Amino acid sequence: IIMSLSDKCLQDPKKNSIFHQMEGLIQAIETFFHPSNSGNWTKPISQLVYFLADFFVMRWNREQSGEYELPEDRKLTPELRRRFVLCLRDVTFMGIYAKSGTAMNYSLSTLQSLAYLEPNLILPGALQRIYPAMQGLVEVHRTVSSIRALQMLSKIIARTKGFRCHLTTLLGLALPGIDANDLDKTMHTLAFVQAVCYNIPLHDL
Repeated sequence: IIMSLSDKCLQDPKKNSIFHQMEGLIQAIETFFHPSNSGNWTKPISQLVYFLADFFVMRWNREQSGEYELPEDRKLTPELRRRFVLCLRDVTFMGIYAKSGTAMNYSLSTLQSLAYLEPNLILPGALQRIYPAMQGLVEVHRTVSSIRALQMLSKIIARTKGFRCHLTTLLGLALPGIDANDLDKTMHTLAFVQAVCYNIPLHDL
């Protein structure tokens, strides 16, 4: 599917291209991504979205580096990249709160790939969901999912102007996650702090 995409897909007047077919498929199965609608289908559909995003990133990077030599009209374009991210954005946001641990892992990796492609389309929505979870305004299990999402997004947040200023606030909100009574949450919180330290210099006070 990903190797068949090109800018011509967006120009199809009948909207019958492989990209439009993919959009239709994702829209058709969108309700199955909802955390309360989990079942045998949860892992396969999360896996599908993960591989779509993963192969798109792989193809984009190889085209940009010149490893793939393609005619100009067959290459991926910024507009196609934007439409691709918008297509998968909502289902990925639902997937990161999945009850299945495997499905959640796939969705978190997808979130990282989409944020890498279009940070300005992903980070606002991600932060909008993460802040209430970190402030304890929603269910407890969402807090761990949000901390894990921050761990995946920390590098992209740190290097994106307009969003890097959130890191200090998010680090402060993550501190209560270091809890001797909840080792799972503590582990993910420390992994988030570690990821931030890898990406930004800290001043010695």
